[in-house]
Amino acid sequence: MRKSKITPLLFLGAMLLIGGNVFTNAGGVTAALSGSPLSNGTCTNCHGGASVTAQTVSVTTNIPATGFEENTDYIITVKAQGNGATAVKGGFNTTIETQSMNVGNIGTLTGGGAQTTVNLATHKSSSNTFVNDSLVWKFTWNSGTAQNATIYTAVNFANGNAATTGDAIHTTTLALNKSTIGLEENTLADVGVYPNPASEYITVSALLKKENSLNIKLYDLQGREVAELLNNYYSQGIVEETINLPRLASGNYILSIANDTEIQTERIMIK
Repeated sequence: MRKSKITPLLFLGAMLLIGGNVFTNAGGVTAALSGSPLSNGTCTNCHGGASVTAQTVSVTTNIPATGFEENTDYIITVKAQGNGATAVKGGFNTTIETQSMNVGNIGTLTGGGAQTTVNLATHKSSSNTFVNDSLVWKFTWNSGTAQNATIYTAVNFANGNAATTGDAIHTTTLALNKSTIGLEENTLADVGVYPNPASEYITVSALLKKENSLNIKLYDLQGREVAELLNNYYSQGIVEETINLPRLASGNYILSIANDTEIQTERIMIK
């Protein structure tokens, strides 16, 4: 899959002037009408008069089940299906926004059977006629540095009467989740224990990659806890603690070193 560095985009300039059955503004893509909380409503701002009956809308992507990666191009497909209901002409409006809705639209949309600006995709005059009871639009979305997002889509099923009456508007959403594969970073590293074998004390060192707790316990080889040796909270950085050992039978033990998210173990011998 092609990855591309995200760059700011300018508006794509003047779009096709559309006459007759109008579904986009003559000046091209303007206000979003995808039905999202951040948009300016839906196509019902201009069209309406009919209810959705058998018509359906599907939004699909080639994003894997594990989620999308940063700065990666994905294909988004919007399919309108009449299913026998009257649908001569059609139009759509899609935006992609954060699920929290507290930030503006995200990602970069580039046209492919649709006309687009940075944050909005809609139809062209050359792609608004139903064929075999269906109408399909495709465009590319670059994920940028987005976190989880939602695709908001509104589709106008128009009866082709060259007016804005008798049209049915269908809205749908699709949640997009960001991949977490390979994004998690170890927060506990460079663990060291000495001396080993030990008798009266041990020194434990570790690198905390963020402010965190550090808990050290001793277990016998049957997995039974023998003693809790340390339980403190530390700032980010290198931690080194010398710990007195309790009176224990000579032999092998398991030392558990843990923070809030990770556990590492070391086998030690006590003389």
